[in-house]
Amino acid sequence: MHDQRRDGGSVKKGALTVNRLSPGTASTVLAETLPRNGNKPFQILTSEDRIRSLHGATYTRLWNMDLLSMIREYATDFQPPQQAVTGGTGLYAGEQDMFVFLIDPLGWVDVEGENYTPGFFVWNSEVGRRALGCRTFWFEQVCRNHIVWDATDVCEYTHKHTSRVHDGLTEIRTMIENIVATFGPYATSSGVVEVSVWRNTHQGPNGERTTMTVSYHRSYKDDAGKWQQTKTLYAADIPPLVLGLQKAYEFILSRPQRGS
Repeated sequence: MHDQRRDGGSVKKGALTVNRLSPGTASTVLAETLPRNGNKPFQILTSEDRIRSLHGATYTRLWNMDLLSMIREYATDFQPPQQAVTGGTGLYAGEQDMFVFLIDPLGWVDVEGENYTPGFFVWNSEVGRRALGCRTFWFEQVCRNHIVWDATDVCEYTHKHTSRVHDGLTEIRTMIENIVATFGPYATSSGVVEVSVWRNTHQGPNGERTTMTVSYHRSYKDDAGKWQQTKTLYAADIPPLVLGLQKAYEFILSRPQRGS
């Protein structure tokens, strides 16, 4: 699995942008393309004496710092992969966009003789070059140019920078919580057992209330070799289930639950 937005740790060059032009040429471009009749308002994002971006009135910005603060709070055990051959670290930020690649270096589990650990990509652009997005997955290895191999359980979410873009921050937080709060899979003689913790938010008479629930399942391969899920357990599945539930309980105690 390769994030096609980047190649070898560097951002691919896109279309020509105004900041690549000389001041005289840039002023001519803006004078000829910006609306003049006053019927189409637009936003200007400035940094000191520089203009970073121009957008229509419907554009809603999500700051990189808000996204990074959430990642720092909910993905505490995750870190960038090994340094790429190009010097890339998995953390990229420029004047146009940001990209984060993190893995859990201690989350390796054995599934039928193959080792997997969780990871995720997150991307955003404060100036609207790309949408807000996240991709979570379990993988076997990352090569030295940061291509992820043999990824499974891949989940992806994207959201344009519209009026509800901050809802995307909540969605990405949930995705990261789900991959962080998954304990297992634990291999057994009848398949693998997995325990997950889910955050649930409700509106009550005293405001927002957050609780956590726990689910489990056993995965196994059917006669056709396809993975299936069930809640039916064999005796050998009970010890790893108990271990997973204990870890889930410790995880819940370590997380504040608002309004509870």
